[in-house]
Amino acid sequence: MIPIPEILLHLRRRFVEGDAFEGSSVPGLLKAAAWAGRRVMGSPSLYRLAGSMGRTLQAPFRRGDWLPSLPSP
Repeated sequence: MIPIPEILLHLRRRFVEGDAFEGSSVPGLLKAAAWAGRRVMGSPSLYRLAGSMGRTLQAPFRRGDWLPSLPSP
């Protein structure tokens, strides 16, 4: 019986955090974005704030009720 899920989790952790032989293979900007996303998704008040900021920041790109650079729903 080979514990495949445990092996995959170990390899993923080694890839992200690095080990004694090789450093992390994930760029720092991606780590920072994942950390920020985890914080925002974990806090209802931050989530609401990010939603309202998103609506405000997309206003210059909106044409009516549509963002033309996105695919249709």
